[in-house]
Amino acid sequence: MLGVKAGLQTKLIFLLVLVSLVSMAVVAAVCYRSARQSLEQNVYDRLTSIREARKAQLAARMTFVRGQVNTLSEDKMVLDAIKDFKAAVAKLPETLQGEKALAQTPERDKGLRQFYEKDFLPALRKNHDGNPQLETYLPKEAATRYLQYHYLAANPHPYLQKQKLDAADDPSDYGKVHAWYHAKFRKIAQTFGYDNLMLIDVESGLVLYNVLKTTDFATDLTAGVYSGTAFADVVRALRKNKDPNLIKNATYEPFAPNLNKPSSFLVSTVADGPNVVGLLVFQFPMDGINRVITGDYQWERDGLGKTGEVVLVAHDHRMRSLSRFYYEDPDAYLETLRSVGYPKAQIEQIRRTGTTILAQEIRSPEVEAALTGETHTGIVKDYRGKEVLSSYSPVEMSSNRWAIMVKMDADEAFAPIRQFEQDVAVAGVATTLVLGLLALGLSWQLVRPLHRLLDGARKVATGRNDVTVKVSAQDETRELADAFNGMAGRLQAQAGKLAEQEQAHATLLRNILPGPAAERVLNGQQQISDDHADVTVLFAKLVGFTELTDALPADKAIALLNDVVVAFDDAADRFGVEKVKTAGATYMAACGLSVQRPDHAHRMVEFAQELLRIVRVFGQEHGMALAVQVGIHCGPVVGGVVGRTRFVYDLWGETVNLAANLQQAADPDTILVTQALRDRLRDLDVFRGPDPVELPRRGVVAVWTVLPQTVPAMAMARAG
Repeated sequence: MLGVKAGLQTKLIFLLVLVSLVSMAVVAAVCYRSARQSLEQNVYDRLTSIREARKAQLAARMTFVRGQVNTLSEDKMVLDAIKDFKAAVAKLPETLQGEKALAQTPERDKGLRQFYEKDFLPALRKNHDGNPQLETYLPKEAATRYLQYHYLAANPHPYLQKQKLDAADDPSDYGKVHAWYHAKFRKIAQTFGYDNLMLIDVESGLVLYNVLKTTDFATDLTAGVYSGTAFADVVRALRKNKDPNLIKNATYEPFAPNLNKPSSFLVSTVADGPNVVGLLVFQFPMDGINRVITGDYQWERDGLGKTGEVVLVAHDHRMRSLSRFYYEDPDAYLETLRSVGYPKAQIEQIRRTGTTILAQEIRSPEVEAALTGETHTGIVKDYRGKEVLSSYSPVEMSSNRWAIMVKMDADEAFAPIRQFEQDVAVAGVATTLVLGLLALGLSWQLVRPLHRLLDGARKVATGRNDVTVKVSAQDETRELADAFNGMAGRLQAQAGKLAEQEQAHATLLRNILPGPAAERVLNGQQQISDDHADVTVLFAKLVGFTELTDALPADKAIALLNDVVVAFDDAADRFGVEKVKTAGATYMAACGLSVQRPDHAHRMVEFAQELLRIVRVFGQEHGMALAVQVGIHCGPVVGGVVGRTRFVYDLWGETVNLAANLQQAADPDTILVTQALRDRLRDLDVFRGPDPVELPRRGVVAVWTVLPQTVPAMAMARAG
């Protein structure tokens, strides 16, 4: 019998697992293929979406900048400034010839030379491949040297911050014109976020004005040291064309006056009617375009994960955006470039300039394809030698074509696919285990009710009485379960009644005895007595209550006494005082008994004052002549439970007797305390005395009376 049973169970498990594995394998293969294609396409779509968004943002920025330059070039202030600066420069030779302080020219030359030697050239060498020489950059024209001395050499502000000088110590007409226009042009450049703003004479190619006061100020761009720059090429083209509505862009390149940092220039003609009189130049930072391309360095926020980035490469194959990997870890990035064979000169230039912009060259297949006008997506190797998913496209920048690439490491891009593979494998194993367990469960379906009944019987045997066995089968096992549940239900009902009786007994004890004593009785302790070294004991007796009850029915008298005692009990709870017992109209209480309280004497005095207030208010409300006598003493006591079936908690000792004697000796509505208690409360000015009082078996004793006028304030403060 057992052999047949085991055989059927094994066959059922094998059959279910086999069918599930075959079905799962077919479904997993179809799902995996579909999911891989979908996830891969999703990555490409995301990269392409970011690529097109960056292209749109870049085009919008360039359009916006060109619009600003075009608008400002038509402004009358710009035209007037070019005319005024040009006239002022034209007068400089005459000014210099007639200058009385001509003897100071050597001093000015010395100051200008020192500016180049100590300020400009050392800063330029940090970002320069060679060793720039003084004679290459030091201007030779007298007018240029004069202007550069006053606005560069004699300018106290650091280089690239010399625009902060509002007016130079320049007595020439140029100084007056500069003082008039400089603040206005500086504000324009700062407001629109440009590095520099220049005015150039179209006839001579001379930089008439320069907000930033770099070394190209007052030089001839077309013939001087800067004549070989792309910026100078644009200036020459516009001077030759002289179209009054022409705007041209000079691509980003290292610009020496800007300490070889990448700079780009947008140059517009300024016309007086049909005649071009000058050029307006905006020098805008690479950081503006770089922030557009990099998404303000928030690659992960833009959906590019941990390894995605957007790369912009110009027609010269040099980067026009900052590499994410250099931005996040420069040292590791440079080491990567070394490992893939980048030229040492490029790596050194990146390190020296602190950027990949204009320093790093990329000649990958995707760059070549984008520069030839192709738009595509695919898996390629990037400039780090990593396999990446890339979406690339050309970008038209003025007259040049650049390449934009959005890419992500293949390891990260395909991570969801690998995770999907792991999930499928885990799901397969889990499904196999679940089906195996299911088959095992089915094989034991018949014996499960018996196991439940056996488990229930074991629980009842351990003392539990809340056991219920649920059986869904409709056979003999169901009848057996019903009989078991009926028996368990009767046991539970009996246990519930017993628990109710025990709870009622415990509640009664806690109402009769102090909390700790009640718990000790409930725990089975037979004899309970404790020595308390320092406790404050109070006796209070209602005066006039006995005479009052003679004129009232018994039930009303008991109700009145109960109301007073309840009010006393509530006050005791508020002040941390424990009620010990009541005997007729006498109320006994202690403080510091069950709960040690350092201020038990202080609490008991305030409690006594509250009793006087309660009795006075009670008498006024009911129209009765009631008063209360109170005696208080502090010291050691003995407390214990008296009785075996009917329990009473009581206190004994000299402290108790003396407190009772004081109560008997007190006048109505008077609180008497001993000298010992008064000594503990010297910080309270609420006592009168001492007064001699004769007590039984003690003779004359000095006692103190608590002043009644302090009752409301002190009692209510403690109650609050």
